[in-house]
Amino acid sequence: MTLYTHQMIHMADDEWGNSLMQEIAETAIAGWKGPGELVVEVYEHAGWYLAWSRIDGKIACVSSANDCAQFTKKIKQFWCDFNTADKGKLVQWVAPIRRESEKEAKVAA
Repeated sequence: MTLYTHQMIHMADDEWGNSLMQEIAETAIAGWKGPGELVVEVYEHAGWYLAWSRIDGKIACVSSANDCAQFTKKIKQFWCDFNTADKGKLVQWVAPIRRESEKEAKVAA
């Protein structure tokens, strides 16, 4: 059974858009050195989110705040595997990351 690590990343107040969300997730997954497969949920400040993970060696969107989103059988199987792993205590939930806005970073400097 696969071990998973679940990471939430909250974008800064001045960040938005699906492209940036994907870039943030792909960067996190590509640099992942921890245990298991990384599942990254990226949230905009208004609550919109998209989630990504690696499936068959490629980073894929696996979940969306869009309740009408349609996913492939492979992604549905991914969630079956993830839920089974979670029940078996094989999902590591790590502390969320809150990104700073450029504006806040300049004020803090």
